[in-house]
Order: sequence, then structure tokens, then C-alpha cells
Amino acid sequence: MAGITLAGLRLLMALLFVVAGYSKASRPYAARRRWLDTLSVVPGFTRAPLAVLLPTVETAVGVVLLTGAFGWVGPAVALMLLVMFTSAVAVMLVQRVEADCGCFSASGQISWLVVVRNVFLTGGCVLFISFPTPVSVESLPSYWQAAVVTAGVAGLLGLARYKQHRVQVKLGSRR
Repeated sequence: MAGITLAGLRLLMALLFVVAGYSKASRPYAARRRWLDTLSVVPGFTRAPLAVLLPTVETAVGVVLLTGAFGWVGPAVALMLLVMFTSAVAVMLVQRVEADCGCFSASGQISWLVVVRNVFLTGGCVLFISFPTPVSVESLPSYWQAAVVTAGVAGLLGLARYKQHRVQVKLGSRR
């Protein structure tokens, strides 16, 4: 029973990371950069690289969690991301900064609920590191694991780029 619960939690977390990365990747770079500019705790010099890298990293973490590739590495990176996100949100809430969460496409303002959700997910990461998933591609050679993850990330980000292009074409045809 515990294995099923862990597998379900891992699937949920993988989907959350994939959806978060995909929704960010679906937005134009300028929109991601503007969102990062509203976050007071993000140093200015990191905003441009983060606008490019964050959707890719979140999507990759989701795919790694979903496939079980690279064993504990996916949950460890997810744990680091969640600690950073949770710390940033908590600091901004204490400072009474009003900002968009940016977690998903229509996520709304940051709140203590985001902190609680992320603490729950952080606990899940600790469980995944402690109890590896029995169903994974981890038994494959590392180059095949990398190929599976790369294909998943490339496919999802390609789909996001296609969606972004279609939105731009629609906006262009309205003018």
C-alpha cells in the first residue's frame, strides 16, 4: 500500500513540475521576464537567465520524476527548487510584497497556501530520496536514461513553443 501511495505522490509531483514548466514555456520570454522582475527576492542579474532556464529545468525535473531516471537526482533537484521557491515566497509574504505566484498559467497571487503546498511537496521529495521508486527507467544505461528525459523535455517544450506560436499568429491576424 505504501508503494502505491508513493507512486501516486510521485506522479502528482511529476505532473505539477511538468505543468509548471510547460505553462512558463508557453508564455513569451518577455512575459516570463516581466514576471521575474516583480519578484523582489530574485537578484536582477539572474532574471534573464532564469526566464530562459526555469521552464526547461522544471519540465526536466517533472520528466525525471515521472520516469524515475537517475535515481535520487530528480527528487534532490526538485527538493532544491522547492526550498528556493518556498523561501522566496515566504520572504515576500513577510515583506508584504504582492506578486503573481507564476507557478502555473493562472495561479494568482502568492499566499501562505503556496508555502504549505510546497512544504508538503518537499516532504515528498525526502520520501522519494529515501525510498526509490520500483518502476523506473533507472535500470537502463545512463545514456538511455538521458535520451528518455531529453525526448520528453524536448517534446513538451516543442509543444509549448508551438502553442506560443499559435497565440502569436492569432494575435497577429486580429490586427
